[in-house]
Amino acid sequence: MIGVAKTVFPFLVLLFFIVLGYAQAFFIVLRSNSINDDNDPWNIATKYNFINSDGTINNNITTIIQDPDSNTNLFNWFFTSLLAVYNLLTGDSGSLSLFTYPIDVYNKEEEFLLQKAQIIMEIELFYMLPFQRYNNKKWFPDWIYYDIPVTEVRKLINAIDNEQTVFNYPPFISEKLRDLVVLTNNKKQDTNEEQDINEEQDRTPEFSNTEKRK
Repeated sequence: MIGVAKTVFPFLVLLFFIVLGYAQAFFIVLRSNSINDDNDPWNIATKYNFINSDGTINNNITTIIQDPDSNTNLFNWFFTSLLAVYNLLTGDSGSLSLFTYPIDVYNKEEEFLLQKAQIIMEIELFYMLPFQRYNNKKWFPDWIYYDIPVTEVRKLINAIDNEQTVFNYPPFISEKLRDLVVLTNNKKQDTNEEQDINEEQDRTPEFSNTEKRK
């Protein structure tokens, strides 16, 4: 038993410091600093709205807010933050279920995708051997493709060219991507011009027939 305890003790110490570090990080980020803070228990408490007979929400009646308690925001206090992180290790993510507003409110989905790509890059560079990178293409692909409308790509390229965006790393835009966007625009313009010409040709016989009748 003593030998087992000596073997397990370093792991428990390491686990304690990991839990302590995450608890401190969550406590700093998610604690409430003022009443108007988004992390205040009254702002993240469960809200109930009255619904009309047609299924729409009635905005004329005051929303009912469930009274928050010490479990509403476990990261408001350091000791409960430790408990919340321990629950996360066991698979219970209920302490984070109320914090669902960042991407919806700030519309930072593109930042999330960039952060995801950056994390994959850092894992490949610093935590994996070369044969591990090349063998598992499903988890660590060479390229990550995102399906984005052409109009959004054009807006982003224009914003980058005019220095209206801020990134942690300088963005790279290949010439092929620029040519592809321009080519798509030219094709659309050619298609519209052809449609206009065809419409004018269809109208011309009708006009000539009316002239002959006169």
